[in-house]
Amino acid sequence: MLIKHIVAMQKITKGIGFENDLPWRVAGDLANFKKHTEGNIVIMGRKTFESLPNGALPNRLNIVVRRDENYAAGVGAWTFHNIEEALEYCEFHMGNSGQDVFIIGGAEIYAQTDHIVDEKIITLVYGAAECDTFLPDNYLENIDKYLCAPLSLPNGIESKNYGFVHHVSTTNKNKPRPWHDK
Repeated sequence: MLIKHIVAMQKITKGIGFENDLPWRVAGDLANFKKHTEGNIVIMGRKTFESLPNGALPNRLNIVVRRDENYAAGVGAWTFHNIEEALEYCEFHMGNSGQDVFIIGGAEIYAQTDHIVDEKIITLVYGAAECDTFLPDNYLENIDKYLCAPLSLPNGIESKNYGFVHHVSTTNKNKPRPWHDK
């Protein structure tokens, strides 16, 4: 089971959200997100879950991390009190399923898991966008170089305003997971 970040971010500011929504609509990014996450596990914070227009994402195990013990995400999603509990559940119950875990937001969940992810799948948005939610300044620090991978996009969608980066960590491979020590 690999743990991966999948995120779209404004290249210069590292902005990822505005008013609890995406600050852009990039069809190629949404197609890339779907291609990678379908049939896998997605973990997100409460605000990210609440921003989904139709609730839990179909064809994925949806896990929501929340601080409020009384919060219930509703149909189609499991809730956990912290990221460690969620990842422990995934490894114990899904570890041999062949499914990967995709961290899909928000900024706090990305920051809490940055040191343990095996891969980062990043859409870099080149245009300006108003954002109020940002990744940490050092988010791209461990990425030696940008490997912008071409993506075949449906129906002639233009890709000149964004690019894709797929980073495979060399430092986190085979690293013990924090929840193993429990």
